[in-house]
Amino acid sequence: MLLFFIVDTYAQTDITTAGGTVINASGEFSYTIGQISISSFEDNNIYVNEGVQQPYCQPSYDTLFANVCQDVVFDEYNFSISASEAHVPGTYTYHQYLTNLGGCDSVITLFLTVNAPSVEEETISACDNYTWHNLTFSQSTDTIIQSTNFLGCDSTSILHLTINNSSVYEFSDQGSYTYEWNGVIYEESGIYQQILMNQYGCDSTVTLNLTIIEKPLPIIVTYDKRVLVVDHFPNGTAERIDYTAYQWYKDDVVIPEAELDQYFEENYPILSGCYYVKVPTDPTMTRWVKSNTICMDNLVGLDDLAEENNGFLVYPNPARAKDQITVTLVGTKTFDMRGLKMNLCDVGGRILQTIDVKQPRFTINLPYSAGYYTLYLYRKDDSIGTKKIIIYE
Repeated sequence: MLLFFIVDTYAQTDITTAGGTVINASGEFSYTIGQISISSFEDNNIYVNEGVQQPYCQPSYDTLFANVCQDVVFDEYNFSISASEAHVPGTYTYHQYLTNLGGCDSVITLFLTVNAPSVEEETISACDNYTWHNLTFSQSTDTIIQSTNFLGCDSTSILHLTINNSSVYEFSDQGSYTYEWNGVIYEESGIYQQILMNQYGCDSTVTLNLTIIEKPLPIIVTYDKRVLVVDHFPNGTAERIDYTAYQWYKDDVVIPEAELDQYFEENYPILSGCYYVKVPTDPTMTRWVKSNTICMDNLVGLDDLAEENNGFLVYPNPARAKDQITVTLVGTKTFDMRGLKMNLCDVGGRILQTIDVKQPRFTINLPYSAGYYTLYLYRKDDSIGTKKIIIYE
């Protein structure tokens, strides 16, 4: 097989590929085999004695991508783009025409992105404190921070911050046998705590000072604006409920020496103020529970203004158990005594005594149990009047 080697006598460069192109020794020119004149063969080699030198140019193309901040001059890679040209954010294309090392055309294309300064504005509500750009705030504020964003351009961060605080709240309450608080059942007196959410959505630590009594909570009632007594049959219970001690309060101030299950002022004046009673939960009297509150003014009630409309008067009222009370009919001259009766009823409406009224003044033996009762004066199918009475021990 005949092997051809073509030697460029000008550049002394072997040409081994038919139709190929080579760069001469100076790196400035190219030759194509088809343009070479072969003058002699020697030792199965072809030598070029007279070569035809043919220049051959290869244009070059380059693409660049760059970023610049708005209103900043770009002067890299032989480009000079003024600030006025980079005024409007966007991506722009620029070309630069040069001559490469081979003396051929070289085109550089630049895609320039103009970035605007960034503005970040946030409105935040947080509980207790908030960390923003490595700064921690514990109070509401409006703050501005100037910095540089990831593109190297100006960055303005604005924060409108509202700080809502977690809350702490304490209250006292009481229960009969058990107490339910937010679905939790408590059976013993003590101090309990729950974490709830306040109106701002922040944690609210609520502490309950709870008192539990192993009886119904006390209830007080009043009669004729003269007497306050503890209801020993609260909530309609059939069994009488007694408590080991009593403390009476008027306008949240304890009434000295008022330690019975009833309270009335001397000479039976009309009570004035807000009253309640406290009873202990256990023999040690370390915790007390409070009754309902009854507020009374110093105005005379309707029954007191129109006592005659009741048809009779009662004295004393209140009265002690097992004593007698005196009933005096009003307007005896106009009464027809025939068929006149009076019933003594308990709180449940049960008739304890029925008296045939023969005289305009008579006495009634009182029951043995303290409590509140009602006297009814009537004639058949005709009610004349009623009066509430208090019996205390």
